[in-house]
Amino acid sequence: MGADPARFMPLPEGLAKLIGAPLTQESLSRSLRQVFATGLFETVEVEAVRKPNGIDLIFNGQPRLLLSEP
Repeated sequence: MGADPARFMPLPEGLAKLIGAPLTQESLSRSLRQVFATGLFETVEVEAVRKPNGIDLIFNGQPRLLLSEP
């Protein structure tokens, strides 16, 4: 069955606020909390990769085992 796709919907909208904005500890922390708050991940980490025109943020998470009732 899998996770309800609606659980992912708030992520792109909220994380998109990082695009084009200065990266701050607060905005990074807020984004990590937003990803973790979906309940889809046991752990969430972020990796920053410096590029010539900015920084790419890569969110890595260990998926939470989701059991659905029959």
